[in-house]
Amino acid sequence: MTEDCRVNDHIAVENTYSENDPHVENATQKQSDSPTVVALINKNINKPKAAPKYLDKTFLTKHRSSKATSAFGLFTLMAIIIGVVTVSFTSPNSTVQKCGLKLKETPRKPIDYTYGPRSVAVGDFNNDSWPDMVVANHIVNAIAIYLGQNGTSFSTPIQYPTGNGSTPYIVAVGDFNNNTRLDIAVANFGTNSIGVFLGIGNGSFEKHVELSMGSSRPIFVILSDLNNDTILDIVTANYGTQSISILFGYGNGNFSSPTSYLTGYDSFPSSVATGDFNTDNYLDLVISNSGTGNVQILFGNQSGTFTNGLTISTSIGSRPNSITVADFNQDDYQDIAVANYGSNKIGIFLNNGNGTFGKQVTYSTN
Repeated sequence: MTEDCRVNDHIAVENTYSENDPHVENATQKQSDSPTVVALINKNINKPKAAPKYLDKTFLTKHRSSKATSAFGLFTLMAIIIGVVTVSFTSPNSTVQKCGLKLKETPRKPIDYTYGPRSVAVGDFNNDSWPDMVVANHIVNAIAIYLGQNGTSFSTPIQYPTGNGSTPYIVAVGDFNNNTRLDIAVANFGTNSIGVFLGIGNGSFEKHVELSMGSSRPIFVILSDLNNDTILDIVTANYGTQSISILFGYGNGNFSSPTSYLTGYDSFPSSVATGDFNTDNYLDLVISNSGTGNVQILFGNQSGTFTNGLTISTSIGSRPNSITVADFNQDDYQDIAVANYGSNKIGIFLNNGNGTFGKQVTYSTN
């Protein structure tokens, strides 16, 4: 029998005896005769602290065994590596059959890109009725002559230096000294100059003169008779000074100092063309201004000077890069075509016959 009771938040426990205990005789009787023992036990009995544990000797034994195993593995790996190296250096060299590859030299390309070709012009330099070429190679500071051979190929190029750091950009072909032999003008962007090479007539040239452009860097050049004296003159578009320049020819391969015309702030003229736009029998100039997105016309007169005519927009962001002149609608008036780099369009301006032009008509290049 068991009986519990609470006394002042303590637990009273009475001694108990099992009535079915075979080792206790008259258990019931003894229970009634024995005094009742009550022990008051506090509820908050603290558990005894666990005794400290010590490392088992088997752990240390296993740790030592692991270190021994690692050392043995490292020793084995080193032995294998030493063995492989020894065999590699002591074994006889095997004979490797060489491949019988034969390299065949191929002809060089007519215009090698490593020379930096910037522009090309065509003319018969050796009077054999076959077109020849001259190329401006800006990387190697030279022009190269390619003589046509029966209309099917070109000769190995003949290089003519244009000067250290000259960076030739554009070439043009014409007869500067009226001897019926073609000559060459080259715009040297790097040295602010125009180089003149006079033709001998057999496909070879001699450098005649280098014309200073002052502080202007020529990036474009054309040839035309601007003052009606039957002698070719030179016209350049200049980077940096926002201008174009004219060098009048003397008929002996020499030229005047440049006469310049401003094209406007940040205009960055990129190319020039000539045409009689107002039908007065004097050549005029038309300029593509890449920076300001327009074409600019300068009207010529009998004295060989020019006056500002008009400026026509090619649209914002169009960046006109190249310009040319032709009669597109066969009305005997010179019209204008311009390549608009920024808008990927070709712009056409039809001439009204009096120096004015109609609205730009564009054609997409996409």
